[in-house]
Amino acid sequence: MFKSILAKGYILYVEQGLYFGINFLLITFLSLYWSPEDFKEWAVLNMLVYMGGGAVTLFTGQPYLTKNHEFSKQYFAVCVMLSLVVATFIAAFVGLVYTSLSCCESVSIIGLFFVGILSIGLYDLLRKKLITIGAQKVLISLVLSNIALIMIGMYVFEISPISFLYYTHSIILVATILGIIIVAGLDRLSHSLHFDAVRRQVNYNVKFGSPLIFGFFIYWIYSNGLLIFLSDDMGDDDFGMLRVINNLLFFGNLILVVFENKKTNEIARIVSESNNREIIISITKFTKFFTIVYAFGLFLVGGLFFFLYEDSSRYSLPFLLISLAIYALSISKPFTILIKVMNKNIKIFLSHILTLIMFLCSYFFVYKFLDVSSVIAFTLSMLIAYASFFLSQLTFCRKILR
Repeated sequence: MFKSILAKGYILYVEQGLYFGINFLLITFLSLYWSPEDFKEWAVLNMLVYMGGGAVTLFTGQPYLTKNHEFSKQYFAVCVMLSLVVATFIAAFVGLVYTSLSCCESVSIIGLFFVGILSIGLYDLLRKKLITIGAQKVLISLVLSNIALIMIGMYVFEISPISFLYYTHSIILVATILGIIIVAGLDRLSHSLHFDAVRRQVNYNVKFGSPLIFGFFIYWIYSNGLLIFLSDDMGDDDFGMLRVINNLLFFGNLILVVFENKKTNEIARIVSESNNREIIISITKFTKFFTIVYAFGLFLVGGLFFFLYEDSSRYSLPFLLISLAIYALSISKPFTILIKVMNKNIKIFLSHILTLIMFLCSYFFVYKFLDVSSVIAFTLSMLIAYASFFLSQLTFCRKILR
């Protein structure tokens, strides 16, 4: 059965499921066994690390996947070096901002951000490299080895949140660097890099990645950052539980990853044929399928949530509001893909801006003028904001399809 799964090309979904699964287990495990204060510190730092890692991915991994067939083999080495440079700048900036707002040692925090951000950026780049050379099976070995070592490390969870983050991301970074060295050896890359080729490749990454990074930061602000910024209005317990709920509902994102990988080319073909009816049918089928799967998954993770956490009954309404918000954001995915395929990325950026504005305005109004807790105000604002993103994407697509 396992061989048939690999033969059908589902290995990338297995790899992504394993990769995201370890994050799911870590958040659930640490939220149960760490104090609320330690878990909050770990969660905030981890969210910032993934923010920086996502930016590096957009600056190097995404451009590599689109241009590796046109550029020389040196392009992989160029992207590796760019990852190192971008990770250094982002780690320094995020580290200095974080230490200015806390009492942590700046050198230690900047080092943590550098290791974490670089590990995520290089892993994604290596992943895309292995895809292009048809060596996807190596990914499974890489992820499984990382999971084994991280699971061993979970037995030493008594160490500080910063030390634990160092441990987990150091494992990923070392394994990824070894993979890059092996891939570079197989490719027999030349040590001499031609300046003109490097400049052309770097210019392409800057042109391609810069607008994506800007839009990604806005998305991160309303999907993760606001939870950190507004956490002072909540207690550590409330912050931790909201993070856990988001983690439990993350399974929906795996469905979206599968859909985007399998359907982007199909939607591009339909668009090229100007077959609006087929586009509508494809979007409708996805929405029905996702609704059924999400409802079933919601039943399972809801039961898990109320079983694992003693104080979960207090968070029944926030759980419902967050689940509806994530559903609204998820079913906008086909519209987002359609807009990307039609090269109308500015409309996605405008939707992110609108979502951020709606989130801030809703939270200010609900928290200041209605007699509700900060947790209810935050989750209700989240639902309003994510629904506005869906409606804006739907509106843009209706205009495009006219």
